[in-house]
Amino acid sequence: MGTYDARSIRGQFPLLRDYPQLSYLDSAATSQVPDCVLEAGTPNIAGAVGFARACDFLASLDREALQVHTRELCNQVIDLVSSLRGARILGPQEPGSHDALVSFVLDGVHPHDLADALGERGVAVRAGSHCAMPIHQELGVPASLRVSFGAYSTEGDVERLAGALLECWEELR
Repeated sequence: MGTYDARSIRGQFPLLRDYPQLSYLDSAATSQVPDCVLEAGTPNIAGAVGFARACDFLASLDREALQVHTRELCNQVIDLVSSLRGARILGPQEPGSHDALVSFVLDGVHPHDLADALGERGVAVRAGSHCAMPIHQELGVPASLRVSFGAYSTEGDVERLAGALLECWEELR
């Protein structure tokens, strides 16, 4: 079974033209069409249709309004995390400085443990180095917790995060 995302494989025609025929279970069924030489299985039609619909949805959004919305949610998280003793925002702390995500650490609590505890309470966050290990090393932290927002995120999500974060921090520190 292959991946579930929409992809394509292309090659140079002279190389594909000279590629040996592929035989399937039925030896009488072979393919000499270059574009089919490297294609296996059923194309991911659902993935392509879903990707197109996602593009349509994103194109329909008012990007400025979305940025204002996610920035306000980030401001609320920055206020929340800044109010916790031993918490540290990674990056700028000024209002309006984060557009869609906030990364932070809590002293004495490993981000992976905190992410697991939040997940048990129905709050989805990401923990890890987020493909930014050098900056984590520079900051002296093994990993961080990342909260991100999008078009569907609400102030209720931040409120759920706040309640769960306070519970988890009391439990884990």
